[in-house]
Amino acid sequence: MPYDHKTRRWVASSTMQQRPRPSGPLQLKIEKQKAETDCEREVPNPKDAPPIRSPQAVHSFIAQHISGRDVVEIGTRNGDGIQCFVRHARRATAVEISRPYCDSLRRISQEMESRQSGSGFSITCSDYRTGGVLDGDVITWWEQPPLYNVAALKHLQGEQQAARLRPGAEAALLFDSSWADDNLSWRRLCPIAGWSAKVAFDERARCQKNTEGRTIHKSEQCYRAAGFFIVAGIPISRVPRLENVTEAESLECEQRHEKGRQGPWRQHWEPWASRVGAQWPRSEPKPITGSNLGGDIVSSGNSSRRRTFVAPTWLAATSVHSHARSMPDLLSSAVDLVEVYPHLSFLVNFFDAGVVPISKLLQEHTGHNPLVEGVQVPGMKTLFWKRVLTPLMLRRRHIKVLWLVDSDVAVHPSVFPLGSLVSVLSATHATLLQPSIRGNLANGGTHHPWLRQHEAHMACVATTARFVEVQTPLFATEAWIVFYERVLSKLADDHLADSDFGLDLVWCAILREAFPRRPTCLVTPGLAASHLNTQQIRQFMPLERRERERSCSGTCETLMASFSGYYENYLHDTGACYGMVPRRQGPIDYTGVRQTNSTSSPRLVK
Repeated sequence: MPYDHKTRRWVASSTMQQRPRPSGPLQLKIEKQKAETDCEREVPNPKDAPPIRSPQAVHSFIAQHISGRDVVEIGTRNGDGIQCFVRHARRATAVEISRPYCDSLRRISQEMESRQSGSGFSITCSDYRTGGVLDGDVITWWEQPPLYNVAALKHLQGEQQAARLRPGAEAALLFDSSWADDNLSWRRLCPIAGWSAKVAFDERARCQKNTEGRTIHKSEQCYRAAGFFIVAGIPISRVPRLENVTEAESLECEQRHEKGRQGPWRQHWEPWASRVGAQWPRSEPKPITGSNLGGDIVSSGNSSRRRTFVAPTWLAATSVHSHARSMPDLLSSAVDLVEVYPHLSFLVNFFDAGVVPISKLLQEHTGHNPLVEGVQVPGMKTLFWKRVLTPLMLRRRHIKVLWLVDSDVAVHPSVFPLGSLVSVLSATHATLLQPSIRGNLANGGTHHPWLRQHEAHMACVATTARFVEVQTPLFATEAWIVFYERVLSKLADDHLADSDFGLDLVWCAILREAFPRRPTCLVTPGLAASHLNTQQIRQFMPLERRERERSCSGTCETLMASFSGYYENYLHDTGACYGMVPRRQGPIDYTGVRQTNSTSSPRLVK
C-alpha cells in the first residue's frame, strides 16, 4: 500500500536514528496484538518499511478481520500485505496500476504456488476504476492520489448499484494518526463507519535498515515508522449518507469511537453494525438530535438547525514546541478561533526532535476539536511549510487563504483581527499582507519600523511595505503556490530546518512578477497583532543551530545566489494607500477597498 508522496514531505531529526525501541504502553499493545495474528512471523522479510507502506501490525489486524472472506487490496506495491492476507482469506486479489510492481507481484504469487498449490493470490494490473475489478467481501486501501477515499467509496457505490460488487461488501480504510490529511479524512468518514480499530506499530529498525547507510535527512522518514493507525470498516451501502454528514456528527463520532475501544486491537463497534462476516443491517442508526449536539446547534431566530459539514477554506499554520509554556494557551486560542470563524481550520506543528504524543495533547487542550490538527516536523517552521503546506495539500482541501503565524503572536479572536484581515486581502485583491505589529519591546514588537503599529490617514486600510515578515503573513493560496513552486521547493531541507532567514526578502518581488496587476506585501496600519516574543528558538534549539538560524548561510546564501534579482527588490513598495469606498447606500465597509489616486495625501475614494 504505497504512500511515496507522503515520505517526501517530512524530515526526521538526527536523534531519531538512535532512538530506542518503544517500551511501556505502546510496546505492550504491540505484544498483545501479536498474540492474535502475526504477519511479522508469516512474512518475515518484507521488501518495504513504513511509511512507504502500511505497517505489518495493520496487516495482521486486516488478516484476522478478513479470515475466510474474499479480500481485494488496491495499491499493493511489493506485496508485503497481500502475502499475509492470502494465508487467511478465502481468496485474495491485488489491484496494482504500476507495471513494475505487477511483474514483481506475479513472481511472488508464482513462488508461493510453487511451494504449495493454491496458496497464491490473483493480480489485476489496471486502474481500480476499471469496471468489475473490485468485487470482494472486503476492499482495502490507504489513500494516495489518484486514489482518494471519498471518490473510491463513491465508485464502489456505483459498482454495487450496477451489480458488479456484492451487496454486503465493505471498505477497510487506513488512516495514519501522524498524518494531518488522514486525520481529517477519518473524521469526515467516521459517521458512516461500522467499526474502527487503533493499531499500534513500531518498524523503525526496519525503516532505518532500508536506508542503506544514508544519513537520516536523506532516508525514509523513520520517525513515522512507529505510532498508531486507525483502520475503519465502512459498508458500501452506507456511502450515500456521506452527503448529509454534519460537523457535529463527525466530532461526536470520533469521540465515541475513542471512548469505546476494547481488546488488544483497541476496537470499537457501532451498535447498528453486524459483527458477523460482511452482512450489514439495512436499518439506519438513530439520527443525532439537538439534545446531544450541545454547542453545535446554530440558532436562527426561534428555530435551530444542524451545521452541515463544510470543509474550511482558510488554513492557519503554526509551529510550537510541546514543552513550551505557551503551548496550552495557543491550542486553546486555536479552538476559540475556529469556533468564531467557521471557514478556518488550524494546523499545529510540533517541532520537537523527540516523539510527541500529539493525540494526547490535542485531546487535553482542544477536546479533539476536528478543526485543530497536529503534525510533527522537527526543525524550523520553514521545513514544516515545505513538507506539509504543499500545493497538492492546499488544492485537495480547497484552501483560499493561508495564514502562517508564529506561536508567540497572540491569536485569540478577542485580540487578533483575522476576519478583518481576510476581508482586506480579498477586497484589495492582494497576494500577500500582514497586520501591523505591536508589542512591549523597545522595538515595538518588530525591528522594522514600517511594520509597527502607527497612525495613518483614517481612509487608509492598507499600505505597501518594503517586505512582509515571516512572523504572521496572510497569503492568497494562488500566491503561496507560486512562491512554493518557484522558491521554497528549490531550497534544501537541511537548510530550511536550520534557518528561515531571507525568505521574506524575496517573496514580494516574486509575487509582483507573477501577479503584476495585483498589490503585494501590504500592511494594515489600523489592524494590529500583538507579538509576545516568547523566544522558543532560544529556549529549545541547540546553540549551534540558533547561531545558524540568524546568519546568512544555507537558506540565505541560496536565495542570494539563485534569486539575486528578487532578493531585497523593493520595486513593489510604491507607497500606495488602499482606502475605503462608501457604498451608495449604507456604511463604508471593506468590500469597497480601492487604491487612492495620491500616495502623498491619501483620501477617501469616490
